[in-house]
Amino acid sequence: MDRKMVDVCSAHLPYDSQDPLPAKDFEEFLRYCETDNIYLVVGCDCNAQYNVWSSTNCNSRWEDLVEFQISSNLEI
Repeated sequence: MDRKMVDVCSAHLPYDSQDPLPAKDFEEFLRYCETDNIYLVVGCDCNAQYNVWSSTNCNSRWEDLVEFQISSNLEI
């Protein structure tokens, strides 16, 4: 049987952070998992609000999140 490693993490990206999404340490962890061929499951409060996700108070963070998701082959 071929076995595969799985890492599970949680991430919180503060609403008032001046840093762009994603947080640097989260991006480094993602790259580590990609390099070592490890599946990654993430629970995240990214504070990205957009009407597609049923948010009523939209902000621009969702654009950074979607761009990062696409460039990283992550699935939401």
